[in-house]
Order: sequence, then C-alpha cells, then structure tokens
Amino acid sequence: MSGVAHWVYATSLNSAMNTAHFKKLSIFFPMWNEEEYLERALSAGRELCDVLVADGEIETYELIIIDDASTDRTPQIADAAAAADPRVKVVHHPVSRKLGGSMKTGLPLQLVTLFCIPMPTFPLTCLKCVAQFV
Repeated sequence: MSGVAHWVYATSLNSAMNTAHFKKLSIFFPMWNEEEYLERALSAGRELCDVLVADGEIETYELIIIDDASTDRTPQIADAAAAADPRVKVVHHPVSRKLGGSMKTGLPLQLVTLFCIPMPTFPLTCLKCVAQFV
C-alpha cells in the first residue's frame, strides 16, 4: 500500500465513528500544459478514491480534467485516460481561460455531494486534504 493509501486508510479507521457516507466524490484537475503531471495526478486520485470506496466512505467517484487550451500533449493524454476509464471526464477549452476560468468550468459540473480542486503538481498533498473531509 502506498503512502497516500496507507494514510487514508489509517485516517478512515481513526475517524470511522465521525465519518459521513457520501454517494459520490468528484475531483477535478485544472490543467494547462501538464503532460508530465496529468497521469500522476489521476493515479493519485484513483488511489485515494479506491480506498474510500473500499472503506465504504463513498459509493463512486469521478475525475474531471479541465484542459485549458494546452499546447503540449495534455489533451491527447486526457482523452486517452477518459477512453480507458469511464470515471474520467474531460472538458477542453478552445482558448485559455486561465486557472479561474478552469475552476468556473469545473464547479458547475459538480452535481455531487463533495468535490475538491487539487493542483496537478501537488496531487498527493491535496488529496490528503480531501481525506480529512470524507
């Protein structure tokens, strides 16, 4: 078990009596030219969510990538991830809207109980924050 999964597992065991059960956890990743970090961010998100599903904290999850008009391979990597995993969704901006615009795009997509917006370059730290609230 990796560091994140172990930390989440220990946290969920320690707070089992105070933890609410959520139907769905949605995590979205604002991305601009993040080809080096996208897969790592998605892996960290999947790892955390799989532990939360196994622990009965959430029923399901989705990982949403907001591609902010990237000029590298981010759009292709994101589309491939979505094609391989139905829990991954991608929204492409044709013109860069910057971080604030990406957040405005992602927030209305959250028709779920709980969400988080981690930055792709710090996926492990941000996902540990999510675990505190689940």
